[in-house]
Amino acid sequence: MRPGLLEIGAAAALTIAALAETSSWRINTTASVPRGVWRVEAAQPGRGDVALICPPPAAAALAKARSYVGAGECPGDTEALLKPIAAVAGDLVRVSARGIEVNGRLLVNSAPAAVDTQGRPMMPVRPGEYRVPAGSVWVVSQHSPLSFDSRYFGPIPAQGVLGRARPILVESIDG
Repeated sequence: MRPGLLEIGAAAALTIAALAETSSWRINTTASVPRGVWRVEAAQPGRGDVALICPPPAAAALAKARSYVGAGECPGDTEALLKPIAAVAGDLVRVSARGIEVNGRLLVNSAPAAVDTQGRPMMPVRPGEYRVPAGSVWVVSQHSPLSFDSRYFGPIPAQGVLGRARPILVESIDG
């Protein structure tokens, strides 16, 4: 008997899930980047790339306490996040109520929220200008205005960047 569409779909889903359990594959279910399957490469990402990151310890603790993330491989037993790199060493980041500007360009969907989706207060980075130091990056999602990223925890050290992520099978940008 030939397999039906349901059996083929189930087999494909199981295969993707099994691949995602390895260290180089991720299934993203959040809105920070398009949802779907991503492959993580052992390469240093640059501005505009999506990176797999470990958030700074205080941000990781908050994210875990509020169930933004689950348990995982990062310090504090938090899961790593897929986030776009918005600024790299030497870039000028300006934080304001309007959002995050990098080298004079306002990033869409980057205005900090006053509260999260559960109505809990958010603590954005203090408004001002920041020169990104060597060994640090800012991660900011333009895909979702609700992303928990550098607008709340500032720059992350380069050792928190685990690799560059490439989309394999993801939703369209229009979603």
